[in-house]
Amino acid sequence: MVPLLLGITFLSFLLMKATPGDPTQMFTDPTIGAKDLIQLKKNLGLDQPMLVQYLKWLQNVVQGNFGYSFVTGQPVMSMILDRLPATLLLSISSLCLTLIITLPMGLISAYKADGFWDHVITFTSFIGMALPTFWLGLMLMLLFSIGLNWMPSSGFLSPHLLTASFFQKSLDILHHMVLPLITLLIGSLAGLTRYYRFGVLHVLSQDYIKAARARGISEGKILYKHALKNAALPILTLLGLQLPELIGGAFVIEYLFAWPGMGKLGVDAVFARDYPVLMGTLVMSSVLILLGSLLADLAYQWADPRIQS
Repeated sequence: MVPLLLGITFLSFLLMKATPGDPTQMFTDPTIGAKDLIQLKKNLGLDQPMLVQYLKWLQNVVQGNFGYSFVTGQPVMSMILDRLPATLLLSISSLCLTLIITLPMGLISAYKADGFWDHVITFTSFIGMALPTFWLGLMLMLLFSIGLNWMPSSGFLSPHLLTASFFQKSLDILHHMVLPLITLLIGSLAGLTRYYRFGVLHVLSQDYIKAARARGISEGKILYKHALKNAALPILTLLGLQLPELIGGAFVIEYLFAWPGMGKLGVDAVFARDYPVLMGTLVMSSVLILLGSLLADLAYQWADPRIQS
């Protein structure tokens, strides 16, 4: 994980520096002269070679110092920690709901292969895989927020509930989370359902399933005791591999719905050329993705003891 994280940060730093412009161009005050801008670049360390800047940044990060925002002057780590709960709430909720919905849908689709429900689930899965996330979010916003006025179009918590009780705040946050969550859920749900369907079909074709049926074991026991668990093993790995899509998709969704998470913080940092904040969000996102992959590998080993040998 450590070499991979170093590679991610170096490439991110390289791409960030390769983009046109620098943070000093964001200062539009006419009283700031050319000499002041040169001095500002020097104070921020932007006049040094890219490799030197990266090594200094890496040295500070190893010591737990992610620097300070060029725009607000606040510590980057405190800004990220303020936004991290909102991102984790959205991503983890999407991941859990994906798993809860995928297993029964894939099981039904495989058991009723080539039947009515299989065609319905397959058709909806292909539609979900084909829809661009940002377009789906805009359409949901247009329908449920602007058209029907059922859901808030943006934000995290209504301003008039800032002093409300914890229960009222929780309900309002869940109300704001519905549209972003559905947008994230549809894209991730479609692909996993197809994978799980193929996994169940493979398990149901095995000899031990045929032997269980020959012994008179009920179909329900075969499905839920044998097919459900054995076919779910590849899903554990796929869920870990889907974390980059969830967190990367959350960047777009958070900006689209003005959800105050790390994604929106990172996108705002791109437009503001706020390099320390941008690198901080990239590092934190990369750590979450790598940890997710590690947890998926550990869960796979726990679910299938044969891997331990």
